[in-house]
Amino acid sequence: MHSRILIQVAAGVLISLLAWPAQQAVAQKCAATSVRKIKKLNIDALDDNDRWELSKARQKLEDAKLVAQSRKCLTHPELAVTYVILGVLEQRSQKPVAMKAAWLKALSINPKVVLHKRLQSAKLNRLFARVKAGYKPVARVVARTGALAPKGPPKGFEHVPILNWEEGKTLTISVRSMDKMGIQRVSLFYKTAADATPKRVELIKKGADKWSWSVVIEGTKIRGKELKYYLVAYATGDKEAAASGNSASMHIIALTSAAVVKRRSGEENPLTGGQLRRRAGRRVAARLDHALEDPDSPTERATTAPKKTPEEREPSVVKGFVGKARIFAALSAGTGFGLMTGRTEVTDEIAPSSPSLGSVYTHFELGYLVTQQFSINFSFRLGFLLISDEVKDPEDGGFTKPLDRTEPAVGVRNSNDFVGLLRARWQSKRLLRANLPINLRWYVGGGIGYGVIRHLVSGQLVDPTTGGTKTVLDSDLSKGIVPNAFAGISMCVVRSCAVNVHVEVNYLAAFWSDTDLNTPFHMDFSLGANFAF
Repeated sequence: MHSRILIQVAAGVLISLLAWPAQQAVAQKCAATSVRKIKKLNIDALDDNDRWELSKARQKLEDAKLVAQSRKCLTHPELAVTYVILGVLEQRSQKPVAMKAAWLKALSINPKVVLHKRLQSAKLNRLFARVKAGYKPVARVVARTGALAPKGPPKGFEHVPILNWEEGKTLTISVRSMDKMGIQRVSLFYKTAADATPKRVELIKKGADKWSWSVVIEGTKIRGKELKYYLVAYATGDKEAAASGNSASMHIIALTSAAVVKRRSGEENPLTGGQLRRRAGRRVAARLDHALEDPDSPTERATTAPKKTPEEREPSVVKGFVGKARIFAALSAGTGFGLMTGRTEVTDEIAPSSPSLGSVYTHFELGYLVTQQFSINFSFRLGFLLISDEVKDPEDGGFTKPLDRTEPAVGVRNSNDFVGLLRARWQSKRLLRANLPINLRWYVGGGIGYGVIRHLVSGQLVDPTTGGTKTVLDSDLSKGIVPNAFAGISMCVVRSCAVNVHVEVNYLAAFWSDTDLNTPFHMDFSLGANFAF
C-alpha cells in the first residue's frame, strides 16, 4: 500500500520536472492580452494620424513599443505594424532617413508586413515598395550586455564600464574599492540624451565580497540611444578620493533592443543607429578626475556630439513658408481712432481732446522675403470718411463758412486720407507643433513714411438767409512724417502657410513743422489676408 503511494508521488514529480521546460517556453511567448494591447495602441495611432495629430500618434506608438519590450513581444508581427505606422509619421514630418529606418525595422520583424489599408496612397505605396525591395534579411546577433566581474581583491578604485545594454531593462552598476582608501560613499552621475544635467544617485555597499558597491537603475529610466555616466568616491568629510570617468569624459552605454541587426559596411543599422561597441577592459583609476565639472558645457557638447555624414542628415521640417518664397503680399481693410490737434478743416472749430473715429481704409502691402520669417515691404493705405455733403461744398448747399473764409470750396478731397510706408516685418515659426493644415503665427514690425490722416468731428455751418446753424460731420487734418509700429496674429489656411488670414493692430502718428497738423496718437485695427510666393 505504502509502496504504491510512493510510486505515484514519484511519477507525479517526474512528470512535473519534464513539463517545467515546456511551461517556461510558453511563459517566454508573447501573451494574447499583450498582442491585443499593442493592436489597440496601433489603431489609436491610426485615428490620431487621420486627424493629423502626429505627436499624439507618435506617443501611442512609443507606448506600443514599451509594451512589446516589457512583455516579450519584440518579434511579434503586430509590432511590425507599429513600425510601419511610425515610418508614415516620419514621412509626414519630412524625415526620410527616419522613415526608412522604421520600415526596415518593421521588415526585420516581419518581412511580409504591408502598409495598413488606412495608410495606403500612391506616394506611400511607392516609397514602401522601394524600401521593401532594398531590404535583405541578415543574421541576427544578440547584443552583448554587461561586463565581466573582476576577480580577486581590488588594487584601488575599480570599475568595469558597461558598453551595451538593452533599452528598458533594469541596470546594475557596480564598483570595488580597496579598504585602505577609506571610502565612505560612492555617487553615480548619469543622464540619457533627453536629460540636460546628470542625475545623482548613491551606491550601496553590499555584494558577495567586502569591497563592492552597487546601485540599481530602473528600466523605465533607461530610454534612448545611449546612457552616459561617471562615478565619484568620497572619503571622510565628503572629500573626493577617486573617480571613474568625469563630466568631460563620461562612460557611454549604447542602448539596444533585445535583438540587433548586424550592420553591413556603409549601411546604417535601423535598430540601434550604429554598430555595437567593443567591450572595454578593466579600468583602474590612477588619479583623481575632476568629476564635478559642467557636463553640458559648450566644450563638452562640441567634443562629444557625433558627426553625421551628408547621407545621414535629415532635412528639417520647414516651420515657416515652404519652398523658396521670395515675394510677400498682403491686403486688408479696417478703421481706427486717434487724438487730434488744431482746427477742423471747413467749420474751423477747435478739435476736441477726446478720441475721434478715423477713416475706413484699405491697405495693400508688397515686399521681399529676405528670409522665410523676415521681409522688407512697401505699404500703402487709402481711407474714406463719411463727412456731410454740406462740408464737401458748403456754398453749393446754401451755407457760408465761418469767419468769412473766401478760399474756394474744399470739394471731395477732405473725405479721403492716405499713408505710404516703408516697413520691416518679422514673423514667428508655427505655434502649433503638429503638422496641421491650419496653424498660428504672430508677427511684429515697424516703419516710417509720409501721409495725410483725417478724423471725423462735429461742426456748425451758418445759413445766411435765416442766420441759423446746422450740425455737420467735418474732418480734422493731420499730415507729415508718419512713424508706424504694428503687431498681429496670422492663421495659415493651407499646410504650407503660403496663404494666411490675419488680424493686425497699427500705431500711427503724424508730425510736421505746423503743430496744428500733428497727431500724436492714432490706432488702426484691420482684418485681411497675406500671401507668400
